Amino acid sequence: MALKELRVLRKNVDQKKDVIRKVDYLIVGDNLFSYYSYYLLKKKFSENSIKVIVGREGSANVDVFKGPSIARGPENLKALQSLFPDKEIKEIDKSSTYYKDQQFKKFKNKSIYNELLMDEVFFIEKRFDLKYAEIFPFLSEDEPFQTTFKEESLKIDVLKIEKKEDGSFLIELSDGNIFDAKFLIWGESPKHFIDLCKNKNGFDNYFIEFCEKTSPACGLYVKYSFEKKVSEITETFFLPVSATNKWGHFIGEFDEQDKNGQSIEFVHFLDELDSNEEEVAKRIKILKKALEKIFPAISFDKAREYITLGKRGGCLKIDDSLFYAKNRDEEKIFFVGCNAPVEVLDTISENFMYSLESITHLSRGLFSIELLKKSLLN
Repeated sequence: MALKELRVLRKNVDQKKDVIRKVDYLIVGDNLFSYYSYYLLKKKFSENSIKVIVGREGSANVDVFKGPSIARGPENLKALQSLFPDKEIKEIDKSSTYYKDQQFKKFKNKSIYNELLMDEVFFIEKRFDLKYAEIFPFLSEDEPFQTTFKEESLKIDVLKIEKKEDGSFLIELSDGNIFDAKFLIWGESPKHFIDLCKNKNGFDNYFIEFCEKTSPACGLYVKYSFEKKVSEITETFFLPVSATNKWGHFIGEFDEQDKNGQSIEFVHFLDELDSNEEEVAKRIKILKKALEKIFPAISFDKAREYITLGKRGGCLKIDDSLFYAKNRDEEKIFFVGCNAPVEVLDTISENFMYSLESITHLSRGLFSIELLKKSLLN
């Protein structure tokens, strides 16, 4: 696989056409929350009034999240149980482990916590059992959305965003076209959004500060698919990248064996300065060597390898009070996803037994979808 294909942004821009296309609802993002937004809007509004952009490097593959499960943590579990009281969502009684001294150990020694990067701490929490097709209805096998979405999504990059006086947006694209969008549903990080807004005069200081502070870490996502079962391990595990450098860990999970063999997915957080091709290749080489040593049944001769590099994860700390310091009812931008701002929903306020700041990743993304429904679909 050529690592140059992993670059999230490309500098080359197609020849400009300077065509302005009006659209009522523009969705930007290559993740399940963006797809869900498109799925919901299509059920209420005409297809011609909605467009979705997944990015030039976007997959438009309607599948679950990359890397180890982000359905984890007691507060996130409570949040989802309040959103979906009719679903059976329970904690899986399996603790994460880390590899040291040639064996997997539970996180009992507090000294190991000092070796973790901030974004790694989340994956120590226990997972909870979740059937994604019950939460994201378009994941159902008989749902035609999975097929049509690839055809309807636009694989182009957003280069620039301008907020108009009436609150709507002009979105300049890498193919030279410009969308004039009445409403913008943003599925990427708020930091990415505000960075694309060259003129920030249309936003208040609270909005700008919230966006600038809400930036996920750069993640290297690696998946290997094997033709046969290679391990009985079912819990999340941490593999150190280096014994001498503070490079953190590869955090992995095996899936259950099926007729197609077994897969393993990892995430590794790294500094943006280290996200170059040479460094990424070096760390993947370290991972493969470690896997062959720890799991003798693993062979990469016939394994399929999938690599993604980008800021796809969730922030552990998000200050919702900054965003909601001013009334946002008239705003025509809606953030959705793991890093979206959220507030208490009227429908569950009576049973609200947790802190908003403690809601992260999957739970936060699903809260943001409920807020989108409240604002645009009710």
